[in-house]
Amino acid sequence: RTPSGQPLQNMQVGVALSKTDLTAKSVETLSTTLNLDPPNPKLLHRSHDKALECTGKLAELAMQDNRREVTSTLRLRGEVEAGQVPSVEVALDGQFSNRSYHCPTGKSDSVSIPVEETVTGKGLLIQHVNLSHRDGSLPTQTHISSGETVGVKENYKKTHSAEEYPLHFGVVTTDGDTGLVKSLEAGRAEVGESRPLKRRGCFFHAQSATKRKFTREGLIKLTANQKSHLEQSPQNQQQQQLPTNLSPSTCPACL
Repeated sequence: RTPSGQPLQNMQVGVALSKTDLTAKSVETLSTTLNLDPPNPKLLHRSHDKALECTGKLAELAMQDNRREVTSTLRLRGEVEAGQVPSVEVALDGQFSNRSYHCPTGKSDSVSIPVEETVTGKGLLIQHVNLSHRDGSLPTQTHISSGETVGVKENYKKTHSAEEYPLHFGVVTTDGDTGLVKSLEAGRAEVGESRPLKRRGCFFHAQSATKRKFTREGLIKLTANQKSHLEQSPQNQQQQQLPTNLSPSTCPACL
């Protein structure tokens, strides 16, 4: 039992509820089939909330440890300059599809934006922002699709301004959403970082975007401006493409 007398199993199940597709009802069914006393649903929800509070604090400490390992790796490589926040290559992408982020209507009302480093080869999570209409972290008037760009900006600011082991996103692997890059640039400006931020595209993301674009243009009648855009010279189209040397098996944003 916990110091407050609550069964420890409830806390453990609470963590499972936050990280899997389990629901309180399925836990009750599972307990019954295993000939165990099922936990009270109301108490289980309270345990779920307490578990989230604990895991949130632990996650912050874990990400701090990960940033320390990244910083140590950069120092061993001689890539840390005195008086400057170390520059690191990262990959980031927003997530809307996790079941626990959906409200009862089936529509997502929250967005999660994790940031993974690509320096150590371990893909360590160094920062994470979750925004939701439910807790007010994302205003209700802001569409959920815009939450990704808001979260990306907050990720950069939190990482660059961290008290312990701050990092600057020198190279960022993203999908084809230019809004993410603009948000990163806005965060860079707010913290006063003068070094540039480079974007690296992923072949898999670029290929998927091309397929979606082809489908749209094949099914929808093009306007004059769209036709003009498609008729640009191959040289101009080549300049607009993102430089990439990544594949789905190596891009952290795809894994």
